[in-house]
Order: sequence, then structure tokens, then C-alpha cells
Amino acid sequence: QSEFAFNICGVILSKLGRFPEAIMSFQNALRIDSNYVIAGINLGAAYINSKELDKARQILTKFLSITQDQTLKDKIKEYLDAIKIPS
Repeated sequence: QSEFAFNICGVILSKLGRFPEAIMSFQNALRIDSNYVIAGINLGAAYINSKELDKARQILTKFLSITQDQTLKDKIKEYLDAIKIPS
């Protein structure tokens, strides 16, 4: 299977609320292509939905630093803002 298939599978599992399985699917996509930004963002969102905010923050911050696409950067920042630690 390709990283794209794993990503789509993860999206479907997320929509079904099966976040642990979705996380595994996104992780499999990233094992094939560690710079696959869409899968990284989706993994971050799945972590948020699983209440694993530290993991979400870590993965989203990583992909924020490597993506050049402004639309994707904005989406990542939106997720990071949503899970910001209150000061």
C-alpha cells in the first residue's frame, strides 16, 4: 500500500471516530514518507481527538517547520492555537 492509501484509510477511520486506528494508519503513511505533510496534519488532528495533546503539539510543530505551503501552515497554526496551553 502507498502512503496515500494509508492516509485515506486514516481519514475514514477518523470520520468513524476510531481514532486509535486512524492514528496507526497515519503513522503507517508517515513510515513510507516521513515528510508527507497532509498525513502529519491528519495525525495531529487524530491525536487532538484522542486527547493526546502533547503528541498533537509535537507532530504539528514538526510539520509546521517543514511545509512551505501557506494554506497548510495556516491549518497547522489553527490546530496549534486550538490546543494552546492557557498562560
